[in-house]
Amino acid sequence: MPPEEPPLEPIHADTLKPYVSVVVLTFPSGTFSPLKVLRKALLRFVTTQRARNGAEVVSDGLEGLDEALDDEDSQVSADAFAYRKQTRPGWAQKDSPYLDTTYSLCVWIARENWIAISCDGTIEAKLQRWLDASPRPVFRRVPAGIINSTLLSGDAKNLWLRGAHGRRRTKADSKTLSGQSVGEALNPLDDSTFALGSARASVNVSPEFSALTGIVGTTPRRSKIWFSSTHTFAEFRETCLDLLRALAHASASGAEDEHPFPLLATESTDLGGVSGAYELTWCDPDDLPSAEVSSELLAAWDTLNRATVIVTGGPDARFTALVGLDGTVGGSLSCTPSIAKSKVDLSFGYHGEPTDSAQVRPVLAALKFTQLLTVHYDSGHSVTQEAVYKSKIEDHEFRSWRWESFSGYDISREKPSFSVAQKIHDAIGDGDKSLFSWVLKTFGKRGYLTCDDGSNEVADFVLVADDGELSLIHVKGANSASPMRQISASSLEVVTGQAVKNLRHLDAERLSQTLRRAPVASPAVWLYGRRERDRADMIEFLETRNSRAPSKVIIVQPHITEPARARALMAAGRPFELQRLRLVEMLLNHARAGAIGLGSDLVAIGDSLEEPVSV
Repeated sequence: MPPEEPPLEPIHADTLKPYVSVVVLTFPSGTFSPLKVLRKALLRFVTTQRARNGAEVVSDGLEGLDEALDDEDSQVSADAFAYRKQTRPGWAQKDSPYLDTTYSLCVWIARENWIAISCDGTIEAKLQRWLDASPRPVFRRVPAGIINSTLLSGDAKNLWLRGAHGRRRTKADSKTLSGQSVGEALNPLDDSTFALGSARASVNVSPEFSALTGIVGTTPRRSKIWFSSTHTFAEFRETCLDLLRALAHASASGAEDEHPFPLLATESTDLGGVSGAYELTWCDPDDLPSAEVSSELLAAWDTLNRATVIVTGGPDARFTALVGLDGTVGGSLSCTPSIAKSKVDLSFGYHGEPTDSAQVRPVLAALKFTQLLTVHYDSGHSVTQEAVYKSKIEDHEFRSWRWESFSGYDISREKPSFSVAQKIHDAIGDGDKSLFSWVLKTFGKRGYLTCDDGSNEVADFVLVADDGELSLIHVKGANSASPMRQISASSLEVVTGQAVKNLRHLDAERLSQTLRRAPVASPAVWLYGRRERDRADMIEFLETRNSRAPSKVIIVQPHITEPARARALMAAGRPFELQRLRLVEMLLNHARAGAIGLGSDLVAIGDSLEEPVSV
């Protein structure tokens, strides 16, 4: 009988400073020894690597935890192990003596029936597959809606998106966005066929979870969350515990947000109607957050890039695929998608006996990294990011309305009633009740305002506010002054087209050159509401304006009223009213997308039908 191996030395907590990149799981209260089950599984994931890369556990357990786990809640625990593995460098042949030796840490923090697990990509990939294996373990991923409501309520800094539309040369398969608040940069027309994969956002949770600060990243469907590096194990522990507390609080209060970015594609709840698979694609690892990319995933991607995959679909979501490597076919695989708790599982297996298993086996192993995959169907569906989506153009509300009072003005009269352009400029204000005079009253005291009405106009008005904000103001008279006037798409078509055509003049240099060529001899210009002799000072101010100052396009069309829009959106509204509103807001969304694409914005001003408040 061989002698027993001596127990491995534990890891002292003071020697650790783990990166906060964790998979968060829950398990039912009252489960018998769940953490022992988890420990056994994680250790098994290491030992199954032994034959391939000599993986070996070198330290087991944690010590020095009394201070680190000083918590009023006795149901807090932590554990860890470290393992060593040797891999051949990518530049070395199989018989090369050169080996890379790396040490990896697997550590977990548990509180009540919530647990955060930090491990390397190899262990994490096995953990994710184990969670979906049959029989399923007691552990469950945190529902995506809870993660979204807890962590994605602040300004989004990065979005990793996967196309849910059919593949075509004129549209990207995936996209990555980064910026100050990229949720606001989403385009309801261009982005409505993209699905959320991962996101990073400013943390915006209750102050009681004080360790959750800065920017957090998450892949909600994989229950993966990452923050940043830490300086001590105590810092790692506090961040993980506050994360678990925050998620538990959201779960207990029923705070779920299934659609944190409503302009993106909407999930289907089942696989009904999904049919005719015709293509299987995979994304580039560069299109995934770095926290999601492991050496094993990169190896799988390399294999897929060498693979031949010819998909044959059928009357439902299932499909088969002829597969092989380097242009050859060695056999067939089958895939049976299934859905449980809103998560789609792509289960691949052999379809008959392969003619060359050496060609098929690596492809089958690579397809287990389903976070890379998108399945496209003739039915218009796509399975990606472990969810199913139906590609369609959604109707999205225009969210940049402003409602103002036009009381005392003739909303059906766009400009002063003169046929000579110079007289129109001269008559603005001075008792005139046209919309041009309303613009002067509303915007004239914010800085420099000039009227550009005439042939080849930039806009009806150009405003350069004292804070440097540039606004191009386009005005259109209402078709009717009746307070019960109905929504009309035609009332906005022309003015919106003019606004889009002149977006190029949001460039300050081009605008200043154009303003030097006034449509009349003496264009109307005001500074804080008082008439100026000419545009010279305004142009000088425009040319010295900070290039980072904001800009926007303003469309003034009082034909659209706030009550009429509210009626159209109500269930009591007549269907044709809602259809007209959809046409109006499609026009405005399209125009706003163009403005946002140039780093600007667009707002539309309608009639509130309210009397102005006297001060």
